[in-house]
Amino acid sequence: MSNYKNVHIWEFPPARTFVRLNEKFRKKLFIEILKAGGNTKIAKRLNKKAVLYGLKRNHRQSNLYNWKRGFAKDRGVIKEINIPLWALIELSKILSRSNRSSKIKMRQIEKNIEAYRGQGKSLKIISPRLPLAITPELVSIVFHLCGDGHIGIRCSSSHYRQTNPIGLESFVRKIKNCFGNFELRIKEDSKVIIPRIITDFYVYYFKLNRCRWYDARIPDKIKNMKKEFLVAGLNAFIVDEGHIEDYIEIYSSNKKLLTDIKDIITKLKYKSSKIQRKYRYGKFNGYRLRIPPKSIPLFYGNITKLLRKFPTCGLAQKSGKLISIIRVRTRGWSRKKHYKTKNRIKEILQESRTVAQLSNKLDIRAATVREHLTQLEESGNVIRSGYAGRSVLWTVNH
Repeated sequence: MSNYKNVHIWEFPPARTFVRLNEKFRKKLFIEILKAGGNTKIAKRLNKKAVLYGLKRNHRQSNLYNWKRGFAKDRGVIKEINIPLWALIELSKILSRSNRSSKIKMRQIEKNIEAYRGQGKSLKIISPRLPLAITPELVSIVFHLCGDGHIGIRCSSSHYRQTNPIGLESFVRKIKNCFGNFELRIKEDSKVIIPRIITDFYVYYFKLNRCRWYDARIPDKIKNMKKEFLVAGLNAFIVDEGHIEDYIEIYSSNKKLLTDIKDIITKLKYKSSKIQRKYRYGKFNGYRLRIPPKSIPLFYGNITKLLRKFPTCGLAQKSGKLISIIRVRTRGWSRKKHYKTKNRIKEILQESRTVAQLSNKLDIRAATVREHLTQLEESGNVIRSGYAGRSVLWTVNH
């Protein structure tokens, strides 16, 4: 990903990142460190430098030995010990005569990282992709976090919920493509636990807030990015908080977040409606805006171009609905003979179907299908026979 900005390990949150180096390099590094200053002197220096990272530490010689070994014994139990990133940064300075040589040392360290993690018992990134490339795929994860995600505070875990298996699998692939393999945990078949260091990185690097539903915002740093980043981000948000029919509807309980999304839509030169209040069963339950049909060809063209480089950055489980709209708009005919469409609908409805299924089958707009069904229902030709999820099933009235 040479066309994209790289972020190195030393640009991660230094006080919240813990690194595991491969054994051969780790032992060699600490032999070099201990020769450079002696155990007691280095421990004292680290304790002084910890203040720069907002920490109060009382490291002893034993800490250096444990970092060298990669483990420690606690009441007879062997525990894995990872090195704090801030300590590695300071130790690299001990071995260097200048900032440039310190950077060279940190690059060597980066190449020999076999895993890293956040604080506490958080999940590890295994065989990490370092340095990180700031790609549209990586940026799109921010929009998922603001949609159906949650960034944990202190010891609570971060997670992303997606009930559709295609959407969930796409999100997991994004994480692995961007950061590397990780310990995968999925709860309730729909909630993937996100390694804490990933959300810590987004908070630190992009100045992202903690993404509670009422105060999540898209950072200006992202809103000012190039077109392909905004396309990927908007797609991710639609996967979580969008509905595609003849138009694209996007909704959120957070009006300020939806305002950020509208700003992105405008930058992409799509049309959109005003943000309106949304009601369900007569009760207010959030806000919505719509991208009208006339903007969908441009929207589809941008997605098609993006998918050539980033296959996970489409609309996941909702891509079929968009393709259906494009197929209707490019079908090559305008009107059929009087009653021909109604007769075709009755043929298809020998088995129960939803409006969306009829629209796909007939290559006509869902709104047009509804008009025909209303007329057929009034004349007694079709009836409502049940539900498929939230969608009404229609069938012929025998």
